[in-house]
Amino acid sequence: MHGFTGTRDEQLDAFCEGFAKAGIAAVAFDFRHFGSSGGEPRQLLDLKRQYEDCDAALAHVRGIDGIDGSHMAIWGTSFAGGYALDAAVRHPWLAACICLVPLVDGALQPRGASPGRVAWATGVGLRDLARARRGAAPYVVPALGPPGSKAGIANAGAWESTARLADHSLWRNEVAARILLQIPRHRPVRRAKEVRCPMLVQVAEKETLLRNRPAERAARQAARGELRRYPGLDHFDVYWDSGFETVIEDQIEFLKRHHFIG
Repeated sequence: MHGFTGTRDEQLDAFCEGFAKAGIAAVAFDFRHFGSSGGEPRQLLDLKRQYEDCDAALAHVRGIDGIDGSHMAIWGTSFAGGYALDAAVRHPWLAACICLVPLVDGALQPRGASPGRVAWATGVGLRDLARARRGAAPYVVPALGPPGSKAGIANAGAWESTARLADHSLWRNEVAARILLQIPRHRPVRRAKEVRCPMLVQVAEKETLLRNRPAERAARQAARGELRRYPGLDHFDVYWDSGFETVIEDQIEFLKRHHFIG
């Protein structure tokens, strides 16, 4: 599962190919309202619906011929890293969980937050909700933007990554603003103690988008949690080049150790 507004053609295909080469079947999907999935209006990020989509994807994969439904892992990155943690609690039959640079506590203000930015996010979120109540099209804002911009994520690394995505992806740089009101309620870290399967948490030590403390706490509190830190990597570095190679190598080693590879 990809992060905030992400679609499966933004490097999830590379992760799937890496797992396949190691002998692990992998399935990626787009959440409703994004990418190649259906759902209207477009670019609507809704926590409840995305949790439902996660569950539907697990049920689908579990029913595929040739898949051992009793030996499945869930994988999520960034915003969906929290979904993966929560799914591991709600579906105790899952055999492993991987959370890559995960957002597990939306109540903790992101790096660079300011009173002015919080006020802007609240204002546009309420404007979007008002439009929804009267049946109007969503009020959308840029999903990503440079530091200081009026975007859902205003971060240099996020903004620079758009150039690598725009020429081959279905991703669109917009999101319905109501999600900015929901993020503080997205707190999977509170359920970390309930995770019973092996859980790998990977954090970037040069992280400029999220705060790593909640993810590190989740790894400590999970009964079989493991934490890997990556010096020199920022949030978006894990999807490209040597950063990608490093994190997927550790993911495959983790899965191999827990008997996903013969």
